[in-house]
Parts: sequence; C-alpha cells; structure tokens
Amino acid sequence: MNSFFKNLASRSMPWLCLSGPSSPIVLSTKMSLARNIAGQLYPDKLDELAGLDVLEDIFEVSESLPDYERLNSYELNTLNEIEKDLLLERSHITHNSVFSGIAGVIIDEEEYFSVLVNDEDHMKIQVMRPGLELHKSWKYLTYVDDIFGKKLKYDFSNDYGYLTASPEHVGTGLKCEVLLDLTGLYLSGQINGLVQSARVFGYELQASENQDNRKPQGRYILSTVKTLGVKEEKIISSFKSFINDVIDAETRSRVKLMADSSHRIQNLVSRAYGTLKYNFMLDEGEAFDLLLTLRLGLQLGLFENLNFKQVEDALTCSGNAHLQSVMQELLSTEDLNKTRASMVRKKIGLAD
Repeated sequence: MNSFFKNLASRSMPWLCLSGPSSPIVLSTKMSLARNIAGQLYPDKLDELAGLDVLEDIFEVSESLPDYERLNSYELNTLNEIEKDLLLERSHITHNSVFSGIAGVIIDEEEYFSVLVNDEDHMKIQVMRPGLELHKSWKYLTYVDDIFGKKLKYDFSNDYGYLTASPEHVGTGLKCEVLLDLTGLYLSGQINGLVQSARVFGYELQASENQDNRKPQGRYILSTVKTLGVKEEKIISSFKSFINDVIDAETRSRVKLMADSSHRIQNLVSRAYGTLKYNFMLDEGEAFDLLLTLRLGLQLGLFENLNFKQVEDALTCSGNAHLQSVMQELLSTEDLNKTRASMVRKKIGLAD
C-alpha cells in the first residue's frame, strides 16, 4: 500500500468533520457534475481498449488542473481490494466502478475534490465539504469543470443541455446532496411529513444506508432531483432555502424534546454510550449509528469527558477497509467486529 492510501487510512475524513457550517444538523455537502465526451460511447458500451483511451485522455487533461502535483490518479483495476474499499468508504468511487475494468479516479490530497472516470458517465466531477457549503462547493466545481471543458468537447445539446447516461441527469448534470442528522424530527414522529414536503418541492429525502444496508435512525440524505430546464444557480439557491427550513424544523424539534421529554434523548444517548463501552463486537453500521448518537449527546451538553475530535476519529476507524488497512490484512467478519469494538473504545476513551 502506497503512502497516499496509508494516509487515508490513518486520518479522519475531512469532509465529514463534525464542526463545519451548520454542522449540528448538516454533516456534509456533496455536489457533482456528470459529463461525457462527445463522439464517445457511454462507459457501459465501451470496450476495454476504448475505455482505457478515454481514461488516459481525462488523466492527461487533469494535468492542467491547479496544484496538479497534489492530485493522485489511479486506474481502479491496478488497486487491491482494500485500497478500493477504502476509496468506496470515503465516497470517492461507487460499487459499480469497483468491478469495472476501465474505471479510474483522480483525488486531491485533502479529499475535497475527486473525479470518478468511466463509471455511469465518462466523468463525475465531485466536491465534498463538511457541513453546509453549497456555494463554495459550486464555485470550485465550475472552476474545475471549465478547465476540463476547454480541453474536452462535452456531449451537449442546444435543446436539452448536457447529455448523460441517465435521463434524470440530462440538463445541467448537477446533483446536490447533504447528509443530515434529523434525530429530533425522527423521534417526534415528524419525519414522514418532511419526506412528503421534500417531494412537493422537487427533492428526495431518504434514510441513509451504511454498507450493510442498515438504516440508522435520524440520519437522512436530502438531494436535488430536477436538472432539466433549470439554471444551476437557481437549483442551488432553492435547495439551500429548503435546507435552512429543515434546519429550523430540526432545531425546534430538539428544543421541544429536551423541554418536554428530555429522558428520551438522554436514554438514547446513554444506551449508545453503554453499547460502545461494554460490547466487544460491533458491526460497521451499528458503530456509525452509535457514534453519531454520541455526537448528538455532545451537542446537547450531555458529556464532559468526550469531544468531537474523538468521535470523528472513531467514525473513521470504524469502517471495514480502514480497519483492514491499519491491520494490513484481510479480516473475517468476526475479527472485523472484534477489532472495531476495541478500536472505537480506544478512540473515545472507553478502553480498560
């Protein structure tokens, strides 16, 4: 494993920092643009030789990006299983690209920016930031997109906009999403109403899923859906306005819960603390859920000897690929769960 992957395995995910803008409720922002090269078949139709030519062209153009020396480019078929799982856990690649023979990725050292090549589209240009950072993400995304656009002829229609493999991305090719902690709305039974409200405004609100497909309570992904016939700036400003309404609703629900039934929150947090302290086996999804519940307790002032940095570090080390990177070996499910429980206890100061 080279130095880049060793560094990934040893540090917190910067875009999931627990102290970003609006971070008590907005955990992270992800913004991406789907782009394709004119005259080329889409990745699912490309043979290996043509696919690798596209990959090489995009890698070559990336040398024009600012601070190119801080970028890392990889053909995914040259990486081992742990390295690919590490990129998957850190949201730089997809499950589909893991098994592709023509996919590649470009990642900056800080991990705020990446380009996934030959997945669903020729390029998925992506920016990830901690907390709520829509406009800052968009500014950098367009800057990078302009550089690629000057070197590569994009597949574009005057009638429809940017053409993509999936009809839902045709138009701007833009997708915005935020990871939210909506524990207050979840516990107060208001979450279904918010799901319906999001749909009315043209957004999608779904419970987030960990890699084991477990849906942790209170954690949701809010994303844009419409890309055709709407300007990017309008999409972003309307989305931010809706997010601010969600933040207000979640804040009110937490205040009301603490005033009317604080024991429910305290019990939830205490159970999470007890499970992390006394369980000697934890699966990946359970650890993530419990640690974010501890984070809620920190926000509400329920802990004195715990800080956000400890929770960040524990979240990072709880992923399967991160554990195997640290241990430098493939582990069985049982060994993963044992190692995870031990390492999380150490990170949050609960080790014997």
